Amino acid sequence: MDRKTVVLLLTFRRVDGVKRILETITAVDLPIVVSIDRDETLTELEQEKAFEEVKTSFPQVKFWQRKRNFGLAEHFSAAVEESFAEFDNVIVIEDDIRISTAVLVSTQVLLQKRFPKEVGAISLFPGLPSFSALGFMKNSWRKSPYFCPWGFALQREDWTMFNLRLPLEADQQLLNSKAIQTMSRIRQLVWKTRVLKVIANPQFTYDTQIQFYLFTNDKEVYVPLLRGSDNCGFADEFAVHTKGRLPRWIIGNAHRKKFRAKHLAHKFLVRVCATWDSFTIAADRRVPWRH
Repeated sequence: MDRKTVVLLLTFRRVDGVKRILETITAVDLPIVVSIDRDETLTELEQEKAFEEVKTSFPQVKFWQRKRNFGLAEHFSAAVEESFAEFDNVIVIEDDIRISTAVLVSTQVLLQKRFPKEVGAISLFPGLPSFSALGFMKNSWRKSPYFCPWGFALQREDWTMFNLRLPLEADQQLLNSKAIQTMSRIRQLVWKTRVLKVIANPQFTYDTQIQFYLFTNDKEVYVPLLRGSDNCGFADEFAVHTKGRLPRWIIGNAHRKKFRAKHLAHKFLVRVCATWDSFTIAADRRVPWRH
């Protein structure tokens, strides 16, 4: 049975970002939904007019306009929940992410089958920098313990276990997971602190809750060997969690060619990349050159 996939684009105020992304991803034969959170600094009519040109330019795209401001985390949760009412897979892209059509197609191919039991998501940002010196390498998928929200995909079966509001004992549940138990005490403390933050404020983010689900269910993430997406939102006036300048370890542009979809990266490369992920996107090791 074929699994149905939708691309879900989440936005708030970045009209130009939405237009830029749609100019790329509409070349792929996938249904696309743009979910627009309510901007309460504008009237409903003003916000409608702000997106009017984009809606006219892309008539094949469905637009969902929220009637109230959900905020980052609740907007994500509500839009994904509505998407899973019709589709089996959801590829989530926020309005500050850049992704090539080739990477999107490779993600779609991987989603055609149900994830194996040890995998709970796809994340496109983690990966080695796509230097020109690595141009001879074909990108391929690998498994990583770490999730990143800068372009990712979920399947309906895993979503049923997700909740923005973690239980009060979530920090203790986290420490019982196999992945956390292999970490040093300092790294465990990093993740425990992040979980405690979202217990206190579930609306702060949603990626920590997804990572909690993955850790506590002993699941990993399909991620690329070479980085598959870019985040254009650093130091942006509309940024929520990327208000600072671009970290130094984000070098070059994302890889833009198709993946070797039927092959996972070599085990040695997987080990190298797992260390890279920990020092960079997961940030659970101390790195003096992070910014």
